[in-house]
Amino acid sequence: MDAIYIPTDPILNLPEHVETIIRISDEHNIPVVVVAKKFVKDGALMAVHCDFYGIGRQAADPIVQILGGVNPRTIPSQMPTIKKLSLNLKKAQHLNITIKRNVIIRADNIFD
Repeated sequence: MDAIYIPTDPILNLPEHVETIIRISDEHNIPVVVVAKKFVKDGALMAVHCDFYGIGRQAADPIVQILGGVNPRTIPSQMPTIKKLSLNLKKAQHLNITIKRNVIIRADNIFD
């Protein structure tokens, strides 16, 4: 197995479950990729995640439209426009994974 990806899931993303997955994957030198910065800080290798504050701000426009009388069915669905990258460089070093400098420079959060 090259890596474990933990998607957005209400059961898998319980802190105790993610901690268990990270602990077991560490025993086998398998990197874990998650969807929340918190779990990178706690020992996952990396996360590509949305900015929940940004999603709240992004939701304001459709809400204003609805309050202005626009039929909600006519408003197209949206995807998060702001994505974040969090890296755990200490974990990368432990796993002997080289992360290129240009990726590190683009990271929003770096944990050592």
